[in-house]
Amino acid sequence: MLSNLRMFRGESAWQYDLGTLSGPLASVSRAQGLLLGRLADVSPTLRNQACLAALTADVVRSSEIDGEVLAGEAVQSSLARRLGLDGVAPGTADPRVDSPVEMLLDATARAAEPLTAERLQGWHGAPVVPASTAELQRFIDWANAEGSDPPLVKAGLAQLWFMTLHPFHQGNGRTARAVGDLFLARADGSPQRFYSLSAQIQRERSDYYDILGRTQQGDADVTPWLLWFLEALERALQRAQAAADHVLAKSRFWQRWASTPMNERQVKLLNRLLDGFDGRISSSTWARVAGCSPDTALRDITELMAMGVLEKLPGGGRSTGYRLV
Repeated sequence: MLSNLRMFRGESAWQYDLGTLSGPLASVSRAQGLLLGRLADVSPTLRNQACLAALTADVVRSSEIDGEVLAGEAVQSSLARRLGLDGVAPGTADPRVDSPVEMLLDATARAAEPLTAERLQGWHGAPVVPASTAELQRFIDWANAEGSDPPLVKAGLAQLWFMTLHPFHQGNGRTARAVGDLFLARADGSPQRFYSLSAQIQRERSDYYDILGRTQQGDADVTPWLLWFLEALERALQRAQAAADHVLAKSRFWQRWASTPMNERQVKLLNRLLDGFDGRISSSTWARVAGCSPDTALRDITELMAMGVLEKLPGGGRSTGYRLV
């Protein structure tokens, strides 16, 4: 079944085959539900950490698509300040970082609010090209209308339409991805985000620009673009599932050791091990990261070994390593 959608191409209409999209739509919806369901039962702290990681990746990778490199730590700090999250080192304000952070949070946390030209200009920080004003209003009217398009399809159409419209002199790609994020947040029905489509687009940047160009230069059928969009979204959700596995494993670890008294250094370093840290740690590394003496680090480790939390790796001497049991 072809669905007609009057869009940017003057009097022509973009079309898509909903029957062709039904399978991918069902797969993405299942993946969304599974991810949100798995994270619903973890502690608010861990859920916030998973959300923070996804949002950080979204800002960093979206900027990379446009050729701009932002430090992940600075992005994470800016997000944490605005979300009111604890446990992240504060950083100084940086307009290069704060501007895309504010745009993403406005698009996702306020997804249910109407889209307006003023809101888009606030994201972008520049006025609309005068020749695009009327077409941008058509887009906004469509964005705010109920319509019959499935929410995930509307997210893909919105990103494509905005990229085709190109209402600003520059920075349209980043704003288009934020528009897509807004519609994905509406489709999720959740105030938190646990996956990043922008990060997936950055991984598949060549394919992204290829399908985008072919769609914009082709006929009125946008089904191939929507197929690519949904398949990339499913891959992003699959990566998020792997991240959720880590969050759940971390949750189970701390549930197991919840009644065991530990000092702040031990908690900090165990979290570093749970988050990766090459899977092992030495007493000298422990001392450096925890900011304590080598003797104190060794005492911390010895206590955790006695509890059954850490075990010594084969080998010995000054390079002796330890890992989680």
